[in-house]
Amino acid sequence: MARAMLDDKSNDEAPSSGAVCSGHIGAKKVVINLPPQPAQASDIQAMAQDLPKRFGRLEILITGFGSALISEAVKPGDVVISRRDIGHGGAQNANLQGNPLLQAADVLQREVGADGRWLLSDFTARVSTSTNTSKIMQERAHSLDDNPQLHYRNTGTNIRSGGEMRISGIATDVDTVFEDLPANSMIVLGVNDGKSLPEDNVSNRRDRENHVTARIILYARELIMLSTMQYLMKTKSGIQGSETIVRPFMDPAIPPFESHRYPLSGKGVLLVIPTANKQKEAIWRGAFGDQAPNGIDLHIIAAPFDSGVGEQPYNEAGSLGAHNRITNALRALHAANHQEMLKLKGIGTVIVASIENYIQTDHVPRPTDYGIAVIHNATAGKTTACASWGTTVDPVYVDRARRFGFDRDPNFGRVTVGQVLAAHVPGLDKADWQVVLGGRSRYELLKEAVAQLEIPWGVE
Repeated sequence: MARAMLDDKSNDEAPSSGAVCSGHIGAKKVVINLPPQPAQASDIQAMAQDLPKRFGRLEILITGFGSALISEAVKPGDVVISRRDIGHGGAQNANLQGNPLLQAADVLQREVGADGRWLLSDFTARVSTSTNTSKIMQERAHSLDDNPQLHYRNTGTNIRSGGEMRISGIATDVDTVFEDLPANSMIVLGVNDGKSLPEDNVSNRRDRENHVTARIILYARELIMLSTMQYLMKTKSGIQGSETIVRPFMDPAIPPFESHRYPLSGKGVLLVIPTANKQKEAIWRGAFGDQAPNGIDLHIIAAPFDSGVGEQPYNEAGSLGAHNRITNALRALHAANHQEMLKLKGIGTVIVASIENYIQTDHVPRPTDYGIAVIHNATAGKTTACASWGTTVDPVYVDRARRFGFDRDPNFGRVTVGQVLAAHVPGLDKADWQVVLGGRSRYELLKEAVAQLEIPWGVE
């Protein structure tokens, strides 16, 4: 397992010892020590204590399996991360703050939280440069959850293992507690439960073990590579005003909407705002209130509806996301309770208004966050749309966000650029980073765009 992490490797000791090899992960030099076989807990602890004596100051990372970690919350295929930086003296804590590996773990947790889908084979095979890793990651897994979770245990205590546990593919004794690891060490364990498979099912056992191994390898590699990317870390003051406010990229192209027939009666107008974002809801409420014809009977409902384009839309997925939210809201109105509401309120016109922010990367000199505002009058069959001014963003943060994968389409990102920025810039608001980087809130830009948009009331 450990050797497969390296992009290149070489033996640092005579082959007969088989104990130490080294190489690189990205630009970082990595030394790997494999314990003897069969290994005891004392062997692992002695190894971790001995490495800094032989090679100088090191960040210690131990990888392996742990079957006894399985619980109601922790499933086979998950990854558990433990770190030894809590519960030590103040002087030690001060030193730990400068430990790149521990800092990287903090940042990675802020970037993706508990979502471990980026550890799945379809993504890992693309990003890995290691032949051994790619081969392992392309193996198919049986009876493993395809939505692995990351579990961080920053308790200052060491992970207790039971049943089968292996470090770097070498078995250790049962019910082990690592009590004497250096304070700057980390443990990354893949959760594997071979007991759930029949004893004679050797192929499936090996298949699943390889898949769990791939997840451990990728997490460990990502942690080590991220520890070298200090250039991503900024302060709010250091990044303030670093980007530019730019004109709309182009007029949005909105596909036609489905035709809907509702039991309409009366002259009331129903406005549906398909979002849980209170700021976007307020923008629409303000715009419709400002432009409402005299005496109009306006009813407003705000509720979240799926965009279908992931957490971070790119390029044409921005228009598609706004379209999907409107479509899903219109379909939901056919439910019996909503049909009854339309009758009781005397609704004669149904309008849905949606805003979708997205990152434009194609055909622009620098990635830019824009907003698309769409209003669709389902009764009159009329649609209006516009794009807001945008805020540019450093492509390194966009690349970082896209590194964590997509939902079905490369333009349907799983992790937002704002999430990545906030992970690397302490105190930055992931939902409105534009106000710091570009000097203007994205909600201010959206409000200005919506104010210029003609509402297709469709009422006399």
